[in-house]
Amino acid sequence: MKLFALLALPLLSLSVGALYNATVVYQSPDPLHLLFEDLVARASGHLLLTACNSSTLHSFDPSRSETGLTPIHTFPNCDGLMGIVEIEPDVFAVASGFIDLIAKRGANMTVWTVDLNPSHSAPLVRKVAVVPNCSILDGFSTIPGSPHLILAADPGEGVVWQINLVTGASRIAFDDPSMSVDGPPPALGVNGIHVRDGFLYYSNSDATTFSRIPVQLNANEDMVRAGNAAAQLMSTAQPAGFDHEYDGFDFDAEGRVWAATHTGAVTLITQRGDGSFEAEIVAGSLVGPSIIEEPSSAQFGRGSAKQAATLYVTTAAGQLLAVDTSAGAPGSTEKCHVKQPRCY
Repeated sequence: MKLFALLALPLLSLSVGALYNATVVYQSPDPLHLLFEDLVARASGHLLLTACNSSTLHSFDPSRSETGLTPIHTFPNCDGLMGIVEIEPDVFAVASGFIDLIAKRGANMTVWTVDLNPSHSAPLVRKVAVVPNCSILDGFSTIPGSPHLILAADPGEGVVWQINLVTGASRIAFDDPSMSVDGPPPALGVNGIHVRDGFLYYSNSDATTFSRIPVQLNANEDMVRAGNAAAQLMSTAQPAGFDHEYDGFDFDAEGRVWAATHTGAVTLITQRGDGSFEAEIVAGSLVGPSIIEEPSSAQFGRGSAKQAATLYVTTAAGQLLAVDTSAGAPGSTEKCHVKQPRCY
């Protein structure tokens, strides 16, 4: 293990109270009890959901929540699904594998594309890659300007893979100490990821951190770190000393991060004018009872202004929750210093 360089940040603020209401719009019943892992919103407003204990990709229509889940496709040679991302209009990349829920590792990790365009009478599903040397494929991100490439977080190895959806080739694109896993299974490193505006944003589960690294495409059209830039720590899940960690996340129209935060909250991370970051618990709670139980991912809806202001959150307790972000005002905050660089 080694110490990694972080850019110094002067101060981080932490809100003491939730600002937005969260509503359970779907609860997976027993004995099905899906352990939701990831979700993506379609242009139609429908949501696609993966579960690490089910090989079936499901759809949910928020406008008809009483109808429950609709199965889209069941994948072969696996028992769970992980990351999912839209790679072009109504075409999605999704990861499957045999998932060990205790060790939090996978086998036979495979990437598929699922084409749901209405021109097809049924979903057009294609196997595009097998990543034999990964431990598990979790968060997915597209690469702007390269529609044939995606990035995939491997929290078991603490690295980020680049996967070519045309050739099936894969390579480790990022192996930074700020992403690393600090211990044997079930320890997890880098988890949720997104590329946006020249940065790779990512959560590290066991390190309880949220960071970013400047990135660029090189001459070979591979995504790489931009120069020798250091990882920048944006937030540490609070309160310190508890089992809290960031997971999947999304950006709003203002570029703010809304992150699913174990054990039961959503955190809003905002960059101030002086370059520092502010983190607020805006839904649920980390210190008491919460309607949000073990959140795993978060994404804003699509299809209407109302949906665009609704943050959907999946949980390992089989919940799909809707957080209405259209109302609310900043709450009081407590000040806490960003943690110093640590060993990973």
